[in-house]
Amino acid sequence: MNDYIKNLKNKLIKQGVNLNANENIAEHLNAEDKVEIERSIEHHAQGMLDALLIDTDTDENTKDTAKRIAKMYAHEVMKGRLSAKPEIASFPNEKSLDHPYIVGPISVRSICAHHFVPVVGTCVIAVLPGQEVIGLSKFNRLVEWVMARPQMQEDATIQIAKILQAETKAKGLAVVVKADHLCCQWRGVKDQSSMMTWDFQGTIKPDDTIRREMVLMLGDDCPDLMDEDTIK
Repeated sequence: MNDYIKNLKNKLIKQGVNLNANENIAEHLNAEDKVEIERSIEHHAQGMLDALLIDTDTDENTKDTAKRIAKMYAHEVMKGRLSAKPEIASFPNEKSLDHPYIVGPISVRSICAHHFVPVVGTCVIAVLPGQEVIGLSKFNRLVEWVMARPQMQEDATIQIAKILQAETKAKGLAVVVKADHLCCQWRGVKDQSSMMTWDFQGTIKPDDTIRREMVLMLGDDCPDLMDEDTIK
């Protein structure tokens, strides 16, 4: 860790900033900080290649790999950690819509906090609107922002639900995420491994019939969320 990154980390710790992997820290960083973070990622990515005895000077395929890794992590994979929350405009619920609506399936792309390998799946959201509504695409943007950081799926599902509840001010809200974890497919058991997680906010409860509609949007291979015994 170079002196700039070390000093930055110490400063943020003294300020009481939560540096857990799945937290967003963008508001505590300036433009220079982000440049230095990307440079540090590149330096350490090159160190990993060197440790693997890959001669990046002669291997054209990996000549700029460290730079590409740094750019990918800083601007895409870790976008939800290092970039500010998307601006979300809300609108009055002028027609007093009081029936739930379902959004999805929304693509989920993240990385497992344990092994830093991909987590890929879908997310479905049910909203019982209150006095405000947000645009359809904003659900996608917020889900992407939350997932674009090292996550555990259980925590990510709760984060999505809480931020959407805050943005929509909904009477009730439910989030279901189904994802495949490559930390099980690439290593360990080396077998297919999917997980489904959910979180309910406000007046929408786990035993509401709306969960059946959410499962149908995820696919009919997800019967467990419709099992009364599973959710109790």
